[in-house]
Amino acid sequence: MGLGNINNILSGLKELGFLTKLDQDLYRIINKKELLEKWIVAYNERLQPAITMGNFRFLKAEDFSNWRWIQFNNGKTMWGGNRQVIY
Repeated sequence: MGLGNINNILSGLKELGFLTKLDQDLYRIINKKELLEKWIVAYNERLQPAITMGNFRFLKAEDFSNWRWIQFNNGKTMWGGNRQVIY
């Protein structure tokens, strides 16, 4: 998500009644359970189908056993999994 989207997200949360202003710089999320339920439905309908899954392999067979020591191009390569992301 880009920084430009934050204002749009906050505006949308206000319009839908999920965000209330406490003072000039402080907001509070309300109706959290309803918001979570809406997010779950939207995720299943819109985001999840757009996620591309694939099968990948190592270019060199020896990298399969030595994957922990592969040197990445910092800032340009990301390796993710269920528990951690290695940059």
